[in-house]
Amino acid sequence: MSTAGDVNGDGYSDVIVGSPLYDNGQTDEGKCFAYLGSSSGIASTPVWTKESNHTGGWFGISVSTAGDMNADGFADVILGGNYIDNGQTDEGRAFVYLGYSGGLVNGSAIIYESNQASSEFGYSA
Repeated sequence: MSTAGDVNGDGYSDVIVGSPLYDNGQTDEGKCFAYLGSSSGIASTPVWTKESNHTGGWFGISVSTAGDMNADGFADVILGGNYIDNGQTDEGRAFVYLGYSGGLVNGSAIIYESNQASSEFGYSA
């Protein structure tokens, strides 16, 4: 769990939560949840969720604010899945999702990966 910054630009800090062992169609695919802050605290229902759809990917093992990567006034987030395979076994990936007035956009803006087997890119110690 981490601050997400202010992803919707309303002046309140928001929260990003990872659940790397989440299962919904794929075992241990992982899922991330974004909750908006307000004058009364953090919302009890997520405004945004995202699953990896990669068996054993552990998406959400690392979650963090990424600052405002595209200088649009909304905070962005970066999320890791250290066991996601895309050509190499356990190479891992990191995904950037951009903030906007409604929370976080559905599709990732940037995907980083290591292109090296067993490197577990996207894991934060």
